[in-house]
Amino acid sequence: MATKAKKPIPIHIRHDLALLTANGREISPDEAEAMRSIVFDGAGMYLPHEKFALLMQPPPSYAIKMRDGGEGRAYPYLKHGYVRLKLIEIFGMDWDFEILPVYSGEPYRLIPPEGNKSTDLSVMVFGRLSLRIRPLDEHGQSLISQPIVKVLSASGSAEWRKKQRFGFVVSAAESTALRRCAMPLGPAFGLTLYWDDEAMLEDHMEKQRTQVDLQREIANLPPKSIAELLSKATSRWQITATDIVAVMDVQPHQLPSLDVAATWQRLVEKYGEAK
Repeated sequence: MATKAKKPIPIHIRHDLALLTANGREISPDEAEAMRSIVFDGAGMYLPHEKFALLMQPPPSYAIKMRDGGEGRAYPYLKHGYVRLKLIEIFGMDWDFEILPVYSGEPYRLIPPEGNKSTDLSVMVFGRLSLRIRPLDEHGQSLISQPIVKVLSASGSAEWRKKQRFGFVVSAAESTALRRCAMPLGPAFGLTLYWDDEAMLEDHMEKQRTQVDLQREIANLPPKSIAELLSKATSRWQITATDIVAVMDVQPHQLPSLDVAATWQRLVEKYGEAK
């Protein structure tokens, strides 16, 4: 008995939406072609033509909001609900978004205010968007037994203003992380808004700062094995196994049996925390 093909989900593509940057400049044909190549190499190559077209379709004006960027500047962003609905429209339910516990094991990080800002703290999270893409044939049947998994990650932060509930602020930070994870997928998720504007530069710089902070957080996590201890000790203090056994006053053959936590604590006491 032949397998009945699935009824296709209706696709609504608007062709009257121009590719515009955050400053309202229309993207040139050469830029549009470059962007099309980026989107195709990302997830577009695994999607049918009509869904790739949806990735290349910029968001309507009602989905774009503005936020205060300080110094009299305003930056655009997409509404959280719009991003989720667009993910469902293009990828169905084959995607997950999760917050990773990377900040010393916690799912969020509290950041003190800079300068004379009116906020008490900011909350930062690190999110991961996983897409499971299943290329289909003309009958709607999967061409492969296992889906192709695309993973995108990004940080998100929100200011914790006085009298705001903490859960609300964490939720806002998660929304920002989701939007940033999805943005590289194409104009549908705001890629054009950050194409060459100050907003794009600011977003890039913030991501760079976040990556540095994240790497520092990871470097400061205690090792869980002797092999990891050796790697971290070499990277942090440029010391070798010979130095470690000397500090612990043991014989070289005893190195594998050392207590990892106690050894690490002793090295920190002797050489100091990472800078």
